[in-house]
Amino acid sequence: MYRGKQKHFDIGLLKLENNVNLQSNVLPACLWLNDEKSNAELIVARWNHREGISSLTKQTDIVVKDFESCISFFDPNILAINNISFLDHQMCIVNEMEDAMDLSGGPLYVDLVHDDHIVPFVIGIASTATRANLYEIDIFTKLFKFGNWIAETMREEGEEVSFEPLECAKRYLQYRRQINGSKLFDSSNTIDYMVSIHGNPDTNQTIKCTGALIGKDVVVTLGQCVINFMPYSSYVVLDDRSTINIKNIIIHPNYTANTLYNNIAILKLPEHLCLQSDYALVPGSCEAHPSAVVYWERYGTKYLLGLYMAGGHCGFGEQAIGLYIYEHNLWINSVINSPSSKSREYIDPFLNLSDVCSYANGRRGTCVSQTSCPNVRQRMENNLPIFYCKNRAVVCCLSDSETQLEAE
Repeated sequence: MYRGKQKHFDIGLLKLENNVNLQSNVLPACLWLNDEKSNAELIVARWNHREGISSLTKQTDIVVKDFESCISFFDPNILAINNISFLDHQMCIVNEMEDAMDLSGGPLYVDLVHDDHIVPFVIGIASTATRANLYEIDIFTKLFKFGNWIAETMREEGEEVSFEPLECAKRYLQYRRQINGSKLFDSSNTIDYMVSIHGNPDTNQTIKCTGALIGKDVVVTLGQCVINFMPYSSYVVLDDRSTINIKNIIIHPNYTANTLYNNIAILKLPEHLCLQSDYALVPGSCEAHPSAVVYWERYGTKYLLGLYMAGGHCGFGEQAIGLYIYEHNLWINSVINSPSSKSREYIDPFLNLSDVCSYANGRRGTCVSQTSCPNVRQRMENNLPIFYCKNRAVVCCLSDSETQLEAE
């Protein structure tokens, strides 16, 4: 399908007679076979032929335009007369004539980071260069459009290679350049005060959330993580993999579901515990769950700054939104330091799900899962008696009419 004059489908594969000798300056790159644009800085590797000497140079501060934008730089009449057209697998870089360099084209790529090493991902390959009005236009072939063809062709030649970003980034990692000596992020299992939060295992709650242990029996997290959770049927998992039930859930009174304002909650545990970037990442290198810990480190000590709320790639290469903990210090202290007010709780071990139950005042209800009883949280907040059936995951739930009569 290659069309030489128009440079359509301008791509080819070469099979070498021998394998290359892998070393720090001779390494395979990865291919960016994703239609989603990376936010990393774009780079073009070029050969400089000035003064009779060839040398490799890099061009940055470039803007890549899609094929429709490329067309706009040409006189429509010239395009028609010369039968020139652009297809969606082409893209271009436009330089003003006075800024154009005497360079021959190389790959268009981005440097992404995995495990604190820099991995190049090739986005396009140089096809041709032309002039239009006062502009020098470099045209590239977009590799994303040829991912399947590349894989099938290599397979026919006996080469089975995965182009999945994370898998490719891990190959030859020991030879890759390291970043400036500092780690970009820590995985959750290296932060000893980070906990994961889980709902009732008997329900279909699949939300993934974490939190930060800020006291011996206190966890701070996002309100969105626990708005539908119930005490005692929910629990946290600590760094040592031990679990502890959540005794009480206090969501900020000004939090509204599905918003980011006042998106904070305090979890009280029933027992004390012993406390022990402009870079862009390879897709899949970092996944931040809601309420993941954001901290800064100084002299080997990690200080809690906030909790992760929204944004992609853990905030590397693009903006992410976090909750700044210290904006809510007064409210956190008011919750932690307030006198404990235990609600009166009773358990009948002989009652099961769907059984009829009753409170001491004669109000009758049905034994249901805590998550299926919308008024049980209100009873807790009002310090009213709570009647559990068999265990704390099943509660005696009054009907709406019975709840209203009780309130009267």
